[in-house]
Amino acid sequence: MKPLILLILGTAREGNESQKAFNYVRKQLEARDDLELKTVECAEYIHNKTIAPWQNDPIINPWKELVAKASGFVIITPEYNHGYPGELKLLLDQEFNGYKGKAVLVGGVSDGMWGGTRVIEALVPVLRDFDMRIVRSDLHFPNIKQFNPEDEATDKLYSELVKKSIDELLSKIG
Repeated sequence: MKPLILLILGTAREGNESQKAFNYVRKQLEARDDLELKTVECAEYIHNKTIAPWQNDPIINPWKELVAKASGFVIITPEYNHGYPGELKLLLDQEFNGYKGKAVLVGGVSDGMWGGTRVIEALVPVLRDFDMRIVRSDLHFPNIKQFNPEDEATDKLYSELVKKSIDELLSKIG
């Protein structure tokens, strides 16, 4: 059976630029025949009330079911003020034990030249606390407003990086 990978867009902001990187990674994952893919957007699980993770919540329950089935995760998230979006943290915090021992790859997105390095650094301790197996080959998408995967040079560079990172993710699934 192929491992189920959840590709998560870590923002609910309308018109976000991270969608470019998310869509690019999605296409790379869809082209592979060694995994099953499910895309997830934080906006699907956002609501106006706060419910504790142990309470029965019809909006969050599908997330918990996905986490239970998933073998690994790819999180593509923007860097907002050196950190990650609150909606990503809210989504991740709705589960705890379901992440234990599962592989995770983080892709950081930024408008500047750092490519989400600081958001990755901020998110890794959270993922460690969930006892996840973190892929060392992070994905970085700098200057996202200029990101054009249709450009042959850009595609060649990123496709090699994404392949390497996904191969490492799959090697951690076991």
